[in-house]
Amino acid sequence: MGDSMAEETRVIYHLEDQETPYLIRINVPAQRVTLADFKHVLNKPNVKFFFKSVDDDFGVVKEEISDDDARLPFVNGRVVCWLVSSETCQSDFRGSDLQSIATPTCLAPPPIERTGVIGQSRPSSFQ
Repeated sequence: MGDSMAEETRVIYHLEDQETPYLIRINVPAQRVTLADFKHVLNKPNVKFFFKSVDDDFGVVKEEISDDDARLPFVNGRVVCWLVSSETCQSDFRGSDLQSIATPTCLAPPPIERTGVIGQSRPSSFQ
């Protein structure tokens, strides 16, 4: 039984707006499973695939994978994926939204008020 488990990959995937994730098994070892393998078993058109991955700088992230030949990242012995419809991704990021992110409209916090008296710390020749 242990050998058959090594020959398959368990993929846990989340669909938009659904709280409970789904589990699917792919008959390819985790070290070799690709996006094409996952797409073949899943058969959901017009979606983008975001996989749990580990980045050296940021730690755990959701990595978008679109290359069918790309191997799927597995963390802690499993593959975790979020499926997002292509239409949702396109409507979420319009040019105006990106501009508002780049130029925040909120004001910066006021500068910290200094408590020391500047005149007292200067040499007498500067007063």
